[in-house]
Amino acid sequence: MMQSAVCAKEVCFSRSRYTAKERDAESGNDYFGARYYASSMGRFLSPDWSATVMPVPYVKLDNPQTLNLYAYVGNNPLSRTDPTGHYLCNGDECKQVKQALKDINSAIKSGNLSKDEKAALKDVVKFYGKAGKDNGVTVNTGVKGLTTEGGVGNTTTTNGKTTISLNMGALDKTVNQGSPGVEKAAAVAHEGEHGVQQQTDGMPSTPEQHYAAEQEAYTVQSYVNKGLNSDSDRNLWTSGPNGGFNENAVNENAADSTRLDIGNPNWHSPDE
Repeated sequence: MMQSAVCAKEVCFSRSRYTAKERDAESGNDYFGARYYASSMGRFLSPDWSATVMPVPYVKLDNPQTLNLYAYVGNNPLSRTDPTGHYLCNGDECKQVKQALKDINSAIKSGNLSKDEKAALKDVVKFYGKAGKDNGVTVNTGVKGLTTEGGVGNTTTTNGKTTISLNMGALDKTVNQGSPGVEKAAAVAHEGEHGVQQQTDGMPSTPEQHYAAEQEAYTVQSYVNKGLNSDSDRNLWTSGPNGGFNENAVNENAADSTRLDIGNPNWHSPDE
């Protein structure tokens, strides 16, 4: 049943056959990064937890199975996986995130970006890392009721751990210009840039810091549109002889997002 073994000193772990997680040969438990899973019982040994405070981590009120913080992927292992040990990752949305990162790499390789623009997107891809690897970044998909404009994403960092919440499906219904697929890649780049910023500088604490962070995130987001030659639904970058990077659109979107972030609809940016 075991594919391979990886030993370090006296402790020996084996890869489990189906989930590719490390198994402690002595206890029989599988290491998922955030916690341990007992295959003999079909459940985790500790309740799920979240880097951000919430009453029930990753709960979906329309699905009672998510209330069980010891269960594995909502008791539906045939169509879902749990890469990190955090509760569940909806298969369809996780695939969309994976595709978005591939599209970001395509933008990097397109030949349409400057050296600095490619470097910024490379930093985002490096920040996310590989799916299923515990690197301090947790991505939750299919999250409803986000506060970010458009209900697409939100990023927070606490004690060096970053949690990105995404609702990729929202873009299938709201994109009026360009490609929903490219906009999903752009959104993933946007939230990834926030993660890069927060890991380096910490969470923004003033409206001005929020605004500067949003300006940078929307700018990096525009590189995806430029690299893939697809008009931005937020007009950050458009094709054609009169198109290109739109700084005014970046500032307008950054101001709107900042007002939502700080909960003050009357706040105005220095550029307004």
